[in-house]
Amino acid sequence: DDLDLAASGTDRLRLVAFQSKSSKSETGYKADDIDKFARFVDDLLDMSNNPSDFAYKYEGHLISIMQTYKDKYLSIAGNFPKIVLDFYYVTRGDETEISKTEQDAVNRLSSTVRRHVGDSACNFHPVNTQALLRFVQKRRQRNRTLHWAEVQPLPIGEGYIGLVNLKDWYEFLQDPDSGDLDELIFESNVRGFRGNSAINRQIKLTLENRSANFWQLNNGVTIVSAEKLQPIDAMSVSIVDPQVVNGLQTSRVIYEYFRPKVTTPQPTEDKRSLLVRLLRTTDEAARNDVIKATNNQNPMKVSALRGTDNIHRQIEDLFTKYGYFYDRRPGYYRDKGVAIEKIVGYTELTQAVICLHVHRPDDARARPGNYLTFTEKGNAKYKTIFPMDSHGNAKQPLGFYLKAVQIVRSVDDFLEAEQIERSDRINLKFYLAYYLSSEMTERLKPHADSILRIDSSLINEHLANVYPVVLGMYENHASAPDASRDAIAKGSQLLKDIEEHLAKRYKEDTPKRSSPKQRKVRDVLREAQLE
Repeated sequence: DDLDLAASGTDRLRLVAFQSKSSKSETGYKADDIDKFARFVDDLLDMSNNPSDFAYKYEGHLISIMQTYKDKYLSIAGNFPKIVLDFYYVTRGDETEISKTEQDAVNRLSSTVRRHVGDSACNFHPVNTQALLRFVQKRRQRNRTLHWAEVQPLPIGEGYIGLVNLKDWYEFLQDPDSGDLDELIFESNVRGFRGNSAINRQIKLTLENRSANFWQLNNGVTIVSAEKLQPIDAMSVSIVDPQVVNGLQTSRVIYEYFRPKVTTPQPTEDKRSLLVRLLRTTDEAARNDVIKATNNQNPMKVSALRGTDNIHRQIEDLFTKYGYFYDRRPGYYRDKGVAIEKIVGYTELTQAVICLHVHRPDDARARPGNYLTFTEKGNAKYKTIFPMDSHGNAKQPLGFYLKAVQIVRSVDDFLEAEQIERSDRINLKFYLAYYLSSEMTERLKPHADSILRIDSSLINEHLANVYPVVLGMYENHASAPDASRDAIAKGSQLLKDIEEHLAKRYKEDTPKRSSPKQRKVRDVLREAQLE
């Protein structure tokens, strides 16, 4: 089960808890699972509890979230914040309604919430497969109008640079239907909101100070659109599906500054402006260059910048040809309505390659981020999983990347069918994939070419043979006193045991180097049997 939680606002708190049932064998709604929400929220909302006391009961990220909630609540308790709680129960089942037994459990959940926070809103959302499908397929592309302030913008190529009134920018960021902040306008932004960080506190102080025009004290924002910009008149322009790729922190702080609040009135007329760069980027490479250039000044998730390298566009193009979608820009294909099972995330691909190309299932399980940093060691590791020539082209067959994902996914499906614990499935997946690749190629450390030639139709047959071997080694370590199953998967000893076992049967692989004239791309892909 997975539970997650989010809190936001200064005079209100919205708590969102999720419980997901991903197993194919667990379908439909169950009262016991709904009661888990009640037990969790009972621990969460009781302000006399110390979250650290529940380390035996909840995972570390939940303990951290519980502490964050309590700290947040206490910091704004004097404002008598409105609290809204939403509980999402996600299942593979097709049931459209919950039974009386489950409804009784929902009532117990509501009673638990009322006992702690009075008449606060408590909403229960049962989500079945059809609801998930509608969500995945949903795509909101909006036309927005940007109004320039004070003077006409400066046209540059197919874009503009100009000033926009702060209040107009606040309205530009709103969802036209709900009036809330429209998060989709930040889909192409590689950053997340940093909340009450030092930078955001300074932006807020600048807004409150009013000693100078805001645009003189702030770097501004950058908007991109793939469609032609349509001027309405000299002081406004219509934009199709605008994306704020730089300036998320500034935008979120401005939005919060102008958002109506119960305890403080909305700011009075404000004539200050924000510097806005509006660009049309029809070419994906140019779009990524804009994103990379405008977001590389401050710390951010490095995988977002790595994803703009040319090799990732090549991988994306290849995946598309075979009905898969490489999500090197998180959320892009989900927003396009692509089925979630056809989307391959950046981390998923990285882990598969670390496991099968670098032959480090322990790193794939525990340390994939080490291969993405911009340190000297990080750059060296990155080149081992995405080797490129001087032009940024892949040095090894692109088909290997898709094959690696397919193999790891096949292993995951096999383990799920075995109905083992989810935590053990996560721990075993990469070790079993590595062992499988050695077994099917008859090589200790198979190279990309060898893995590419694996017959996909025989994977399950081989998995049935190698699974007991890997499971036996894993359980042997887990049987030791005080052994941690996660620590076993993240450590080095299990991999050493597997390598010693394989070394008795197979030799290390030697990559075959053939002339491009002797082997054509179409022949390599046909031989790889990519599905």
